[in-house]
Amino acid sequence: MRAPPLVFLITALACTKPDPWAPCRALGPIGFSASPASCGEPACRACVAALTDAWRRRADRAAANAFRVRFMSVAAGAREAFAVAARPDGTYPYEHCTAGVAPSSRCAVLSPYCVGVIRDGLVDGRTSLAARGSLVRAATGACPAARAAIVERLTACAPVAAGDPCEGGACAACVAGRLAAASVLAPEADAPEGDAAFDAMVNATPEPVSRAVAEALGAPDAPADLETVVVQRALRRYCFALVARSAAPPPYACNGVMVRFLTHADYGDNGRAWEALGAATGAVRGSTLDALLLEAARAPTIDPAVQGRLRALPAEGTLDALQRGLRGAAVTDGAYADLRRELERRGVTAAALPPVNRPSTPLPAATESAPPSRRVAPAVRQGSSVPSREG
Repeated sequence: MRAPPLVFLITALACTKPDPWAPCRALGPIGFSASPASCGEPACRACVAALTDAWRRRADRAAANAFRVRFMSVAAGAREAFAVAARPDGTYPYEHCTAGVAPSSRCAVLSPYCVGVIRDGLVDGRTSLAARGSLVRAATGACPAARAAIVERLTACAPVAAGDPCEGGACAACVAGRLAAASVLAPEADAPEGDAAFDAMVNATPEPVSRAVAEALGAPDAPADLETVVVQRALRRYCFALVARSAAPPPYACNGVMVRFLTHADYGDNGRAWEALGAATGAVRGSTLDALLLEAARAPTIDPAVQGRLRALPAEGTLDALQRGLRGAAVTDGAYADLRRELERRGVTAAALPPVNRPSTPLPAATESAPPSRRVAPAVRQGSSVPSREG
């Protein structure tokens, strides 16, 4: 006598094990949204329980494989709740925190847990280039409050004395944090809000750290994990800040940066460069003008835009630099006449004023010497030597 089909169906259903991953399906987007990730509904809590169980049994290959397959396919809220409670190691934290923005959202609200994961990954020298790129994208895609929290964590470091050289672990950690923060802030610096945040970070950097950052960005072996736009923008912002605030000339790489932005009126940061020069001490202003006039005086005449800016500079440091510019071996007749007129306009007369006609041989060196410019790098990194024309 054959059993009716209904008996077989009941028996089959009774022997089927429930799927522990069923609650994880269709919970929500895998990426983050502009609202905090939450896990309050029963289905989400059941999904977290399944993740936790598989993680606890990860010594078993089947459980480990199941966790690996499922972890990045569940909703952000369930992953977040699991990660905060279990603190998984390996690549799971950064895979979770760099999941990206949900299709229906413009930015990602990241939890304090993910803020810490991104900060630690960006300053860890062992982080791979691919992982570092994912972390930067996650930080730049974060909503303003979360992005500011990441930058705050990156730039929080032990105090570095203003007059000390950048040596030791504390300063190295500060430099690493500033470079990582620049990778987050620099791409957004073409917008007013991003520009203000970038400047605030640069201006809050202790001078020894600022010098070390400029040296690192301007060196031939500049950090390879920073995009060109980050290197360019960060180098010039730190150079402008050092010229404006420091009592000593900035690192050697800043000479080229300052000359390019002082002489190109069509570059977006031309005005910022001249403002920094106007705010500088006499020694720093004179040192920077030496490099500028050495380049500008090679032309048949001094560029009218440069002449106009020169007229607005304070006399301290400027007068001596103009005198030294006239004594340059490469100065042209037209540039000589322009520089002499600027001295005359500033009230230099009699014996202090060079002859009207340029001598056939350079004028003797002035009694005063140019402020020292400490050479800290043999050349500017090629990728960062050509600034972008940003408005």
